[in-house]
Amino acid sequence: MDLLDSAPWCDDGLKALAHPVPKNKNTTQDRTLASSIYFRIDALRSDFMHGNDVTDGRLVTDNGTHLLHVAASLYRTALATKIGVLPPVFENGIEFDEAEFLEKFSPYSEWKDPQRRHERAILKAMALPEGDEK
Repeated sequence: MDLLDSAPWCDDGLKALAHPVPKNKNTTQDRTLASSIYFRIDALRSDFMHGNDVTDGRLVTDNGTHLLHVAASLYRTALATKIGVLPPVFENGIEFDEAEFLEKFSPYSEWKDPQRRHERAILKAMALPEGDEK
């Protein structure tokens, strides 16, 4: 969950530590939406692996999104964050150079397009509105 909380989200709604997740039996910790969903999926996995009943109702969010459809997006985000698939950094204080901009914009676009698709899938799971891009 720490890895998901530290991911470079585009959407402000996914950056917010606004979702309480159990830390232990008596306390919760505010986490990102992705961590909250991961916690829910991991609890289902644990129940399944220990032979406990996992009903269809537990696999679907209140808005009808199947958690298995979001799992791949969470995994992609965690893996990309871990191995450093990050947006390119633009240096401060340099004059605009079109050739340099295009050279840097292409990797950003290649990162951002799939990132946004996966963020929309995660947001859909909880029916939260997408925030403004920054």
